[in-house]
Amino acid sequence: MVTVLVVDDDEAIRTMVHSALEDAGYRVREARQGDEALTLLHESTTPMVVLVDLLMPVVSGFELLQRVAEDWDLARRNAYVVVTASEDSLPVVQALRSATVVEGLAKPFDIDTLIAAVEHASAVLPQKDSGTSAHQHNIS
Repeated sequence: MVTVLVVDDDEAIRTMVHSALEDAGYRVREARQGDEALTLLHESTTPMVVLVDLLMPVVSGFELLQRVAEDWDLARRNAYVVVTASEDSLPVVQALRSATVVEGLAKPFDIDTLIAAVEHASAVLPQKDSGTSAHQHNIS
């Protein structure tokens, strides 16, 4: 079972996403901001799909992804999906896709789009038996 870490400062969004992902068969963890997410990422030995809101107080999603990019283990062990309400951030998401981020979602999103993004990200997680990641596929 794939674990999804939902990183968002908005409690209502975390609750809705948590419920939808559990209903779809995922194990879900939550973090209210980037520094809390970093702690959970460092503590976890299991690869996770990480849904990252870009605009959060204290440690933003941008800062979280920057720190992840500087830590090879965190970058390669997990698959990151950026979630943003700001269309101005989408070009940044596209630039990050070649490195750490495998998917980008614009708020508001529907549940089917969320599940599809998590499924896509799950496909690129490292395989348990080989320690290598699956090939990335672009979804149009």
